This record gives sequence, C-alpha cells and structure tokens, in this order.
Amino acid sequence: MCEMKITIIALSFALIFMSGCGADKSMTSDSGTTQPDAGRSDTRAIEAASAVGYNGSAMRRSVDKALNQNDARNAEQQKAIEQAAGK
Repeated sequence: MCEMKITIIALSFALIFMSGCGADKSMTSDSGTTQPDAGRSDTRAIEAASAVGYNGSAMRRSVDKALNQNDARNAEQQKAIEQAAGK
C-alpha cells in the first residue's frame, strides 16, 4: 500500500516536472535522426512515466488509442443524431 502511494507521488512529480520543462518536440531514434513526435499532444506528459520505471511510450500509445476510439465513437453518435434529427 505504501509503495503504491510512493509510486503515485513519484509519477505525479515526474509528470509535473516534464510538463514544465518545455520538453523537446521531437524524438531521436537510435541512428541519431530526429523524428516528429507521434501521438496526441495532450498525452505528451504521460511519457514522463519512464522516469519512474514505466514504459511511458507504451502508456501514451495506449491512452492515444483509447482517446481516438472514443473520438470515433462520439463522431458516429453525432452523425446518427444529425441523421435522426434531419428525418
């Protein structure tokens, strides 16, 4: 229980620290070339979880996927509402 609280606190500090540092907008691959930052800009801070031992990139991809699916579902619902209101 105590370890979980410490992990949550450490993750919170890492997220706050990374969001305030003006993180670089590009990522570097092993070959040294820069690649554009992939994913949603609003989930960039999740990658700070890497500082406390988690796979921040994988966490960000997972959250991005969930948010994208939610956006697609909301768009489908909005389309259905507009079609029903138009008839």
